[in-house]
Amino acid sequence: MFRTSLRRGSACPLSVAVPVRLLAFAVASFLAASPIGLSLAAGRDLALDLDQAVQRAREASALVRRARAESRVTAARRVEASIALPSNPALAFAVGPSRDATGVPERNGLGYRLHVEQALEIGGQRGTRVAEVDRAVDAATARERLAGIEAGARARSAYVGALLAAALAQATADRETLARQLEESVRARVDAGAASEIELRLAEVERGRMHRERVDAERLAGEASAELLALLALPPDTSLRLTTPLAAPAVALPPLDRAIALALDRRADLAALLASSAEIDAQIVRLRREALPSPALFFEVERDLPGQTFVGGGLGVALPVWRRNQGPLASARAGRARTDDERALLARQIALEVDRALRDVRARDEQARIQASEVLPAVERARDLLTQGWQAGKFDLFRVIQVSREAGEARRHQIEALGSLWQAAIELDRAMGVP
Repeated sequence: MFRTSLRRGSACPLSVAVPVRLLAFAVASFLAASPIGLSLAAGRDLALDLDQAVQRAREASALVRRARAESRVTAARRVEASIALPSNPALAFAVGPSRDATGVPERNGLGYRLHVEQALEIGGQRGTRVAEVDRAVDAATARERLAGIEAGARARSAYVGALLAAALAQATADRETLARQLEESVRARVDAGAASEIELRLAEVERGRMHRERVDAERLAGEASAELLALLALPPDTSLRLTTPLAAPAVALPPLDRAIALALDRRADLAALLASSAEIDAQIVRLRREALPSPALFFEVERDLPGQTFVGGGLGVALPVWRRNQGPLASARAGRARTDDERALLARQIALEVDRALRDVRARDEQARIQASEVLPAVERARDLLTQGWQAGKFDLFRVIQVSREAGEARRHQIEALGSLWQAAIELDRAMGVP
């Protein structure tokens, strides 16, 4: 019936068409909700602000996904740790002929023996195993959070880098437009006999120089966009629109002691070391508990000859004389001491990082403010005045070109200063453990 319904020129029956449509709708819904579907849907046009880009980068980051998988693997250890009995019951059965030659007549028969044994834990070992796994899960969760912070910082840096590269490309394109207009004005003055051919050649050289700089700026902007696409796990043909405007970041600058205290409280790498220390402590408790002897209850049934039957039970204990987990305990204590040293070193490093980041942000903020509010307006005003003076015949073209270059350099320095401020702000957030 299905084969007949798909013949060329035949109509598809309703009983077949409806499931096919439902299947197509289900596949489309799955692709739209999956990361693959998102990437395919984003292959045309995608608008993202800074927060959305950071969130998407965290979801797509290989570092975060590995840390998340490690957290799931660690959490799966609870299954084994939660087992109530430490081992399976042991069952032994023996059978063989029995002969009693002491009496007359001699007695023969078939004897057998049945032995059932089960070990028990009476020292709370199961609870210590579960507690150790819980501490391990805490450590894995802290490492996952650290991976998310690192991925977010990379995405934030790449997003701002793409904005800065696009702004620099636009500024270079504007400079090329001005150079082309200047060349057209010089050519008109040459045709009118008001300027020499030397000025025309200077204008052509300047316009060609601006064209080369624009091409290079567009190349850098493309590389920055490609880097952002890679962090967001988007296909290279995605048309990405960055909706967050390029402006100076709002940075809170607390006092140094307050900033260090916040960093020590929020840093994910320090939290991961603390969780690792707690995991080792739980491991030491478990090893001590497991050194306690676990009794084994057993039950036996034995028959030698007909009429001779023994039924009994007992308790067996392995004495902890030679092995008491000495080796694992020594390794755990050494690991605990090493973790303590790493925590002390990391705390000192965090204090230095916060101090350096605060100083850098203050300096970069002042540089960006001076460049944007003082240097750039002054040099652009000087360029406009010199251009007007050249048009009035008061200045030569060389001075106009020189001040135009200075204005372009000032604009580039302003964009670079803004980028340095953003990078310093991102580094300060990372140093203080801001997610």
